[in-house]
Amino acid sequence: MDADELRQEPDAELREKAKKLREEIFNLRFKATTEPVTNPAKVREMRKDIARIETILRERQLRASPRPKKLTRAERKRAAARKANAAAVAARRERRKAQAARALEKAKARKAKGAGAKK
Repeated sequence: MDADELRQEPDAELREKAKKLREEIFNLRFKATTEPVTNPAKVREMRKDIARIETILRERQLRASPRPKKLTRAERKRAAARKANAAAVAARRERRKAQAARALEKAKARKAKGAGAKK
């Protein structure tokens, strides 16, 4: 099969051809265990045809999806700084929560201790 011919066919048909070729390779290998192979190069050609089909499908997939914008060095630095800042803010928030929880526990302990002393 020629790559130009394959490029003219729709995706579904290409996938179907690849599937048929894989089945045919399997059958040839299975047949080769019981009897001598008449054309051993046929398996190699079929593998190459499958590779051509997969390459064309991948090209179409890449062409369909937009390529992400490449960031400049300054943009990468800013993004890293934002990420580091976000991590620092999250850590600070967690420390404050823990500190507030400890303060609440101390207050409860003082209140319980004060209530116990009054009795």
